[in-house]
Amino acid sequence: MLKKAYSKILSFTRFIHIPILLFDRILYILLWAIVGITILHITYIVSSLKGLPEIIFLHRNIYFGVDLLGEWYYIFTLPIISIVLSTFNAIISRICYTRSRLFSYFLIVGALVVSTVLMVGSVLIVNDNI
Repeated sequence: MLKKAYSKILSFTRFIHIPILLFDRILYILLWAIVGITILHITYIVSSLKGLPEIIFLHRNIYFGVDLLGEWYYIFTLPIISIVLSTFNAIISRICYTRSRLFSYFLIVGALVVSTVLMVGSVLIVNDNI
């Protein structure tokens, strides 16, 4: 009975384009984790903007020290990259979900890891400039 109701829901979603990824609990939690990390990422950068100078260090090398300087708004490139990659992975995951759920899981977990690494990079950049 439950399987029949679930198949009706899935066939209904094809007509009104509700994302099928939201019906899988694991993918649903992972997608919300990506959204949460991205919101936290952007809020951290915006909250620390008052302490940043106009020209900031964007890259620090262990051998040569600072090797890339830029305007303060270039610090938002990492959250933008995170949003673009997460969206791209979610779209590809949606396309591949009906054929291989495992591949969809790998894509979303990969997007979560990339978002986390980019957030850590942004935190390090902000902390170097304060």
